[in-house]
Amino acid sequence: MRTTFLPIIIFCCLLIAQTHSGSATNHQNEKNMCTDDIIDDFILQYMQQRHIPGLSASIVINNTVRWQNAYGWAHIEHHLSTTNDTLFKIASVSKTITATALMQLYEQGCFNLSDPINEYLPYPVIHPRYPTTPITFHMLLTHSSAINDNWEYLF
Repeated sequence: MRTTFLPIIIFCCLLIAQTHSGSATNHQNEKNMCTDDIIDDFILQYMQQRHIPGLSASIVINNTVRWQNAYGWAHIEHHLSTTNDTLFKIASVSKTITATALMQLYEQGCFNLSDPINEYLPYPVIHPRYPTTPITFHMLLTHSSAINDNWEYLF
């Protein structure tokens, strides 16, 4: 999942960075930049190359949706098109968002990477095979805590 959508995420970040560069950029320029056909062309070409059946995408700047579109199929067999309201399983994409938020809090001095996570959570997280070993932020961020996914919730 990470490698499939990484170029799209990078493209959107570059687009947002370009939108915000320069002091003369105003709200109308941001809106025009985000609605350019370049975005559609890039996404459609990438979907074709990677055989991605459908996706929806948006660009949000300052809590305002500046651009959004849906592409392809939400369900191929039932011929259901993807819409801006189609729900997707986010899978590992949430790891990037969570890690970024954690590192921003770390930069603000809210915790140390070696701190046990149980000092910050309202419930205990304990590895059943290593109940006396505290799980740290570093362990979670480097995927070395040995916590398993709950596959029964996936489907």
